[in-house]
This record gives sequence, C-alpha cells and structure tokens, in this order.
Amino acid sequence: MKSRTKIGRTEPAGKLLSTGVGGTVAIERYRLCSSCGNFSTLVENQQYCISCGSKLIETCQHCREPIYYPTAKFCPSCGEKYGKE
Repeated sequence: MKSRTKIGRTEPAGKLLSTGVGGTVAIERYRLCSSCGNFSTLVENQQYCISCGSKLIETCQHCREPIYYPTAKFCPSCGEKYGKE
C-alpha cells in the first residue's frame, strides 16, 4: 500500500502485520499533533492540526519511528513522550 507525496515520490502509508493464521492486516500510519493530541491519517495529507493549527508530526522526534497508534502519548519503540522538543 503506497501513498503519493506532493512531489511525486511514493512512501509507505502503513505496514502489514501477520495475523499468524496465514493472513495479514494493514496498519495505518498517522500524523499527530504534539500540542493538543489530535491526529489524522497519513493519506489525508494534512500538515497542520485542524484543532489548534500546530504542525503535525508523523514520526517520533527521538527515534524517528513512524506513528501507528494515533491516541498514544508515548512512543512504543523508545518510550519517549510525543511532544515538542
């Protein structure tokens, strides 16, 4: 599954997770507002929060892991809090 960026490159819109029963499910990627916690899917291509106007982030600012859990307050890979540096 791919999504197009504004300049024509393609990037992964999500990842596939094995169900262990011979199937897979797609996991969506998200952009997160580190100010108010609002989020949008990566494929919506929003750059700024529609609630407070802050720039949305799509990766952890500490380890650069993509955001797969839109309501998370902490990165599941490195444990750092999502938020402004």
